[in-house]
Amino acid sequence: MAGFEPRVVTKVNDIFSMVSLAEPYQMRQQVSIVYSHRRERDQELLALAAEGRMYARSLTDSAV
Repeated sequence: MAGFEPRVVTKVNDIFSMVSLAEPYQMRQQVSIVYSHRRERDQELLALAAEGRMYARSLTDSAV
């Protein structure tokens, strides 16, 4: 419908499944969230974005 085909490498039931597997099976992943501008003030989406920012910050803080 959007006019493009996303590149899917791995499908999991939730975005944290790959993070919790044993180290030999872990992989680096990028997760993007795309939603309609009409929902930009949706409290659930705002909470999801905040969690994503906190998780990313925890990764950079632990790397220092």
